[in-house]
Amino acid sequence: MGLPSGTRWCKHNLGANLNSDNPHEFFGNYYSWGETVPKETYNWDYYKLAKLSRKDSVTILKYFSEENDTLMPEDDAATILLGDGFHIPSIEQWHELLDNTTLELDTDYEYKTNMFVLRSKINGKAIGIFGSGTKTSFNNKTYDYDNACLWTSNIGKDSKYAYRIAFTTSSKDATFNISEVYRCTGYPIRAVYN
Repeated sequence: MGLPSGTRWCKHNLGANLNSDNPHEFFGNYYSWGETVPKETYNWDYYKLAKLSRKDSVTILKYFSEENDTLMPEDDAATILLGDGFHIPSIEQWHELLDNTTLELDTDYEYKTNMFVLRSKINGKAIGIFGSGTKTSFNNKTYDYDNACLWTSNIGKDSKYAYRIAFTTSSKDATFNISEVYRCTGYPIRAVYN
């Protein structure tokens, strides 16, 4: 992508299988924030970095202060699966990518899902992000083909939350936003290397 920082973006999400006949496998695996293994259920009961009390009160066990607001390598699925130098991008890295690319929407993609294309303003290279949706405790098996959400490495202002980037469609245009969501939610990960 030729980014000023030298950060390199992976072409696919962690665990993506582009040789499959099942389009859901193109999305890659889903992870709760700070977990390194995909799972079947995405809620506080099954989140390893928190404890749920009998009164449905969540106690965060790790990453709950300003001194520790970014994932460490041992809790970063990209580092664990791909090795040293790979990691989940920070908010700043997402902003650098978005500032140096154009965002295009490809709705005619052969896999019948939206494809959000980020094309470099510097060298013309592009990466695509499938509309893969979200996995939560309410809807573990449903995919939202219109939207794509991916984790950042940053916790939110309230430690129950982490930041994610969402690519969405508005009419025929693609837009994005970065916002806080519960850390136990399941999203794919697009790794970076630097």
